Amino acid sequence: MSESRGDALANALPALVEESLVLWGRSGTVHRESTGTIVVRTVEHHVRIDRAEAGVPFRWLVVVDGRRRVAGSVTGLLRALRLGIDADFQPSRVRIAPIDARPS
Repeated sequence: MSESRGDALANALPALVEESLVLWGRSGTVHRESTGTIVVRTVEHHVRIDRAEAGVPFRWLVVVDGRRRVAGSVTGLLRALRLGIDADFQPSRVRIAPIDARPS
């Protein structure tokens, strides 16, 4: 990822996390520290989202109440966050299967 794209993502990610909390019906605060770490606080949870070190096969480390999860994409980051803060969340699996698209 280019440096400018990485900077744009780093700047947009706190707002995306904040809007995701609203969408999920969870109240909380989100802020970005000077180190780049994103800190999320809800009534029940404390979350830290850090960029992974160079050379590892994932992009973010998500720590929810001391429990570490890794994420390789923004989608994975949001999934790890939601799994950590929403005990009732049951992720669904997308299945892609071929269909016969020929007219009958």
